[in-house]
This record gives sequence, structure tokens and C-alpha cells, in this order.
Amino acid sequence: MTRNRTFIGLIITALTMAGMVALPAAPAFAQQSTVSGTVATSWQTNSVVYALASANGVVYLGGDFTAVRPPGAAPGVSETARTRLAAFNATTGALITTFNHNINGSIRALAASPDGTTLYAGGDFTTVDGISRSRVAAFKLSDGSLTSWAPSPNARVNAIYPTAQSVYLGGSFGMIGTIGRRWIAAINPATGSLRTGFAPVLNNVVYALGGTASGDRIYAGGAFTSVNADTTWHAAVALDPTTAAVQPFSAISAIPPESASCISHTVVIRNDATTVYFGNEGTGWGCFDGTMAVNSDGSLRWQSQCLGATMAIEVVGNQLFAGSHTHDCQFDMATDPDAFPEVGWSKGLSRHLTNRSTLDGKIGAWSPNTNGGTGGGLGPRVMATDGSQLFVGGEFTTVNGKTQQGFARFSSTTPSSVPARPAGP
Repeated sequence: MTRNRTFIGLIITALTMAGMVALPAAPAFAQQSTVSGTVATSWQTNSVVYALASANGVVYLGGDFTAVRPPGAAPGVSETARTRLAAFNATTGALITTFNHNINGSIRALAASPDGTTLYAGGDFTTVDGISRSRVAAFKLSDGSLTSWAPSPNARVNAIYPTAQSVYLGGSFGMIGTIGRRWIAAINPATGSLRTGFAPVLNNVVYALGGTASGDRIYAGGAFTSVNADTTWHAAVALDPTTAAVQPFSAISAIPPESASCISHTVVIRNDATTVYFGNEGTGWGCFDGTMAVNSDGSLRWQSQCLGATMAIEVVGNQLFAGSHTHDCQFDMATDPDAFPEVGWSKGLSRHLTNRSTLDGKIGAWSPNTNGGTGGGLGPRVMATDGSQLFVGGEFTTVNGKTQQGFARFSSTTPSSVPARPAGP
């Protein structure tokens, strides 16, 4: 950011906070980004999308929705029933009509197996197409059929992380079938049986799971404040994938321990070939609310401390994209020339979509936007990629000021719009 841009930005910020200027809604452009800032055409949903997964040219959506509708259609118009699970063509955004299941409760997690043969779903549901499936289910991707895989956790599954050896589950459960296993579990991908040797002792719910590209460690994130009675590991922990032994993770020092004035929970974890990325939701002004990058040995590469509850992250190329309601990056301004001070989240000026360099964490110029939408008003809730596109799901009802509910697709080939002209004071 140049000196003039900084000076003008500070003036506009001050005037905005004083109620003297209205900033333009949702400028959309795609400079310095691996995907366009212009939303690509796609079907949409009639309610919240909490989970996304991409495999074999298809993007799968899970959440609370009961219908989907074509691009541009208003709520209630031209709807097709889809009960909490749907599949769209990843290239065109069109509904795939042959994939249709009736799920009787919310879906909170979706993940495809590494070999692209299986889709795992987790959440609050207890039946799929009238067949008993307690909180998790698996579908064969070749034909979309429900499989016999049924570990049966007894409460919500928030996160699923499949590897070739295990399917890791995180949530609020306390049992897997008839065996006690609290908050986190490893399941045999072939039989659905619990892997009894993986049994870390956490003291609260798990919201996120991930791992290194090499597979040498599993990361869990959530609301826990201890692991194996050790309070060093709060909000996030690194575990051996087989024994669950705690692994070196010096970057944990970047997440403040829980206190009366600060609560920071890791709610999303993603990785690329060399790095694992974390997104946190914080309560308490100045409490860690942003993103951080962790090297393969568990050391911190960089941390962004922008405020505004990071709910979703995804890596596309050399960019880390985030879904949040970022409104204040003042803690990053000393090291990042494009970081910005408080813009007035209460006035709807938050940036719900941002990007950063995976190398150094500096904020980029990609800035499409959604509204906060329904429910909690947080906008984006989840992100996924097919390697070149960015898929965004959540509770938003508009993207870049136009109707697009629950799901948006940002392609690397969609033409970008020019930046919106700022309004004068």
C-alpha cells in the first residue's frame, strides 16, 4: 500500500466511523489472486451450507437446506427438492440430478477419500433414505449409492479427515457404537470399526481435523483446553496418526490460552504440500480471530491477527482464501502494508472473503464479498477446492450484491470485474 492509499484509507475510515461517508458495497476484483473475484454461474440452496467436498469433477454440498434452485432464481422459484445433501457439476455449477438422498438431520462435515471412491458425511442425522446411519455415512462416488459403512457415533460429528489408513472423526460424541470414545476417533475405512489404539484424552469438543501432506501427523482443533491432562495443548494439537501420541507443535504459543477475557477456538484446518493452515474464531477484543501457517515440524511460519471470526479457509495455488467477517487488521499493519484498521463491522462493511500469500501471510487484493445472510449472520461457513476453483458455502444470500444463496463458485477462468469506484465523502 502506498503512502497516499494509507492516508486516504485512514481518512475514509475515520469518516465512516463518524457516520459521514458510505462506502460502496462489495467491490469485486481479482488482482493478485489465483481465482477470479467474479462469481461463476451455479445453482444455489434455500438455506445454510455447512460442508463442501470436491471429487471427480463434482462438488458436494451438505447443510440444513431442503431445496436447490437455478442461478438467478429468487427464493421459492424453480426449486428442486434436495434434503441436506446435493451435488453440483464443478465446471458448470449445474445440479446433478442422479445424486439424491434424504437425510433427516443437519450435515456438518463432508470429505472425499484420498482415492476418490468414497464420500463421507457427518452431522446430526440418524437416517439416510430411511436407513439407520447415526451421525456418519459413506456414499460410493461411482454411482452415489449409500454403503454399509456405519461406525455410529452417538452425537454430532463436526469434522471428518480421511486418510488411506483411517477416517478420523471429530465432534461432540462420547461413544462409537458401544465403545466409549470422546470428542475424537479413528475409524477403519473398510469395516467401520473403531481403531482402539488411537485414544487421546481431550476435555472438550473438536471442530476441525487436518493433517500434514506426508501423513506423519494429525491435527485436531476445537474448544478443548487440555490433551492428556496437559494444558499446553489448547484449541489445537498435533497427534501421531496411529498411536495418538502428542507431537511437537511449538506454534501453539500463537493461540492464547483460554481466559475470562479471551477465548480462541480452532474451527478449520487445511494443508498444502509443505504447510498446515489454521483458522480461529475468537471471543474478546484482540483475541486471536485470524489465520496462521505452521511448518511440517510444527513451528510457526506466519500469523495473521485480523479480527472477525475466521470460519473457513482453503488453499488454491499460492493463496490462502478465508471466509470470515474481517473488519480490523490493525495488529498486522506493522508488517503488512495492505492491512487495514477498523472499518466498522456494525455497519456491514466487513470483508467476508479475503486472500493471503501462503508464503508470508500478507493480505491480497482479491475482494469479492457476501452478505452476512441468515442464521448467525457470519456469511461464509466453509470452503473447498478442486485444485483450480474455490467453492464457498455458508448462510449468505448475496454475492457481490446479487442473489446467490448458500453456495458460490469462483473459477480461475471467469472474467474479473473492475474495482468499484469509491463513493466520495
